[in-house]
Amino acid sequence: MPEASVVKISHATIQRRAGRVELAWRVDGLNQRELRFTVASGYEGFLDDGYEAAVVALLIPAMQVGKNIEVDGPLSGRLLWGLSRGVIPILRTQMPELSRIEVIPVGERSTVQRVERAVATGLSNGVDSLTTCLDHLSDPSVPTSLRVTHFLFNDVGSHGDSGNTESLRDRRLAGVSATAEELGVPLIYVESNVSDFYSLPFLATHTLLNVAVPMALQRGVRRFLYSSGSDFGEISVRSIADIGLADPLLLQFLSTEWLDLVPVGNEYTRVEKVLKIADFELATRRLDVCLRSGHNCGICRKCVQVLLILEANDTLERFEHLFDLDAYRRVRSRNVSWIVASDDISAIHTVDFLREQRRGPTPVEHAFALFIRVFTRVQNWLRRVLPAQAARLIERVSRTLRRRILR
Repeated sequence: MPEASVVKISHATIQRRAGRVELAWRVDGLNQRELRFTVASGYEGFLDDGYEAAVVALLIPAMQVGKNIEVDGPLSGRLLWGLSRGVIPILRTQMPELSRIEVIPVGERSTVQRVERAVATGLSNGVDSLTTCLDHLSDPSVPTSLRVTHFLFNDVGSHGDSGNTESLRDRRLAGVSATAEELGVPLIYVESNVSDFYSLPFLATHTLLNVAVPMALQRGVRRFLYSSGSDFGEISVRSIADIGLADPLLLQFLSTEWLDLVPVGNEYTRVEKVLKIADFELATRRLDVCLRSGHNCGICRKCVQVLLILEANDTLERFEHLFDLDAYRRVRSRNVSWIVASDDISAIHTVDFLREQRRGPTPVEHAFALFIRVFTRVQNWLRRVLPAQAARLIERVSRTLRRRILR
């Protein structure tokens, strides 16, 4: 097969650079020529110069351009089987625009030289992350094999691509570092350029981006607890914007012989998680859920859902110093309407909880929600029937309209 028609991953190297250690692979056939992960020098032994992390990291970009992946070395047999039998079919169901491809290694990898057997989880100070801390660190009944020994802070695209990306990342890292220190658990900060290979939104790709990090560290990490944002009732592989709805399915197919990927938190709804951390004293000082600038704006989707649940549970005062409550209260009623209009299961659970606690929605909020549903259906119909450029214009107008409504 001509090289131009494939994505080739080769020349794995580990090098020390200015107090950190860089794991890199050469990449041919995509928009970047090198994939990199870097960690502090103290974790050099964790870095694995096999090809599993690179293949997982670049799978979606390769599927976007319809190119097979050729690997210049052996690959985990379990991962290779899981990619062809599970991951690729699931991704194509969720994102029909992706092409079916093959991953072609040079034989099957037989072993990894392990230096430690860490149980790691990502730490973000969000609702899912803090729930995992309670269940897999603070709970004395959790088995040793599932007790967190290390936190990861992954810089793989979740901090956006705007001009304030670095300041947002640094602010989040400072908060996460403080939490890790308080809990007495070491934090591994992992930088990567993997997001430079991606054009799809982070929400549609985050599972593979985040999983590539512990895979790059699989000489030291034996198990990775993935704090899933969906409950068991939401699990789906249908075409949808959030890849996380398929986490429990994807993770079993992405595991290797040396790294066990375990979804956690799926037994809880979003409401149950918020109520759980409402009694977690550390959460009242560290909770960070904002989708915007990172200061808990009080009006983005994540902030609003958390605040509505806390308010209905009469525990909002515990968190009032962490959120812009003036902004929240100014547009609360309109935000309730947006949540009532949503088909998202977590939004439905939130509305049900408000009703149980007799905190709304009001008739006016229901009426505005009906308008939003009609507007959304018309917008979706126009997206289907109009040319792509016009559809993108409608999307921009829609986002602008919502921002103006929520001011």
